[in-house]
Amino acid sequence: MNDDGIQIGFDEVTDLIGKVARDLSAKVIYVDGYPVGYITPGYSVTLEPACQFEISIDPKSDIDEIRNIYKESLLVWIPVFEERGYHLITKGNLPLVEAGTIDPDEIPLSHKKRYQYMDAYFRESGKYGKYMMRASSSVQISVDYSSENDLVRKLLVLQKISPVLMIALENKTYEDSVIEKGSNKTHLLRIQEWGDLAPSRTGFYPHSFDEDFGYDKIADVISETPLILLTDEGETSYVGSSTVNDLIKEGIIGNDPQSPRKEHLIEHFISMGFFISV
Repeated sequence: MNDDGIQIGFDEVTDLIGKVARDLSAKVIYVDGYPVGYITPGYSVTLEPACQFEISIDPKSDIDEIRNIYKESLLVWIPVFEERGYHLITKGNLPLVEAGTIDPDEIPLSHKKRYQYMDAYFRESGKYGKYMMRASSSVQISVDYSSENDLVRKLLVLQKISPVLMIALENKTYEDSVIEKGSNKTHLLRIQEWGDLAPSRTGFYPHSFDEDFGYDKIADVISETPLILLTDEGETSYVGSSTVNDLIKEGIIGNDPQSPRKEHLIEHFISMGFFISV
């Protein structure tokens, strides 16, 4: 954002991404024809809905190595942004929105079809979709597992400690800020925003505390979660409340697509669930 609290625009930041990627000899990520990120050894950079800047670090077992890669990525981008009058901030919510100075609707979205479709859907499915899309950010952690039992064990631990992490890691700019026209709760603004998107895709993973929870129940949840959009063979289309099962029945997705299309579709289906958002 700049000194007035306004974040960089989509056209400007995608232009910078293209230039930085060329300087690093990195692989550029194109979506809907726009350069929205790049992949380089150790980490990748991508843009979220309102140009939130995401740095994704490859899986590492050494926390110091993760820290060093993160610092390396910042050393690339801090001077690039400073030259344009911007700087990076790490906040759970955009300060101007948190203060009530601007409404999230005043913030333009990325040109990516994915985010345009999600924005339209979340305006009907809950109250705070525009806050989540345009004014929130987070640190995301991926946890590896070695077996079905290992997955279940780790998921249960994460869900049991997540309420503590929500409070301990809350990142607000103003102590008494609340979501406008919301519940007037002065804590966990980001959790309120994410929790109200749609009950079918947020919160604890459905059935995860059942004794027979495992891959089968995970697959059932994924196949019955409204997809909102479908990204398949280079095209993104709006499917609204249709689920994987619906699209198979309608013949839009074959019952057994061939690899690598199959792997891509499965990854896309999984990505439309936002469970355990701390």
